[in-house]
Amino acid sequence: VLIVAEQGNGKLKKYSIELAGKAGELAKALGGQVIAVLIGEKIDTAATELGTFGVAKMITATDAALAHYSSEQYANILRDVVVKEQPAIVLGTASGLGKDLLARVAMQLGVGLATDCTALTIEDAAIKSFYPGAGMTTLSLSPALIFPKNQQGVVTLAAGGAGVIIVEYVN
Repeated sequence: VLIVAEQGNGKLKKYSIELAGKAGELAKALGGQVIAVLIGEKIDTAATELGTFGVAKMITATDAALAHYSSEQYANILRDVVVKEQPAIVLGTASGLGKDLLARVAMQLGVGLATDCTALTIEDAAIKSFYPGAGMTTLSLSPALIFPKNQQGVVTLAAGGAGVIIVEYVN
């Protein structure tokens, strides 16, 4: 399970910790591990902090050119990470940036996308997604990009691409 974490001014956003917790539950049900992706400048402290919340592998990308969101650049970077890591599920928050970014990556990869989920569970190798007022939907794993509903913030992401320094921390 891959999560797209966010930081601001080098500090980890609270909802990134929430994503790590949910990803841990899903990874356990799938018999896998949690991988987090974090992008920005001066993010070593945020990356280290996220590693204390059950993340088995931390992928960071640091470059001055990635300090601000660029949909095309970020989507290409995240796509490359997803192709390399082959996660069953990618989690991000249901923010404007998160929806834009993961929709682009889902389209590039030709995979499913579920947005604004209020709960996620794994049953019989399928994801059960719960939506407010709409009940439950079952998604097959192949992989799926999912946004748990969280209006507290925005998702950033990344790793890879020309000129970008990629660091992988494995706990």
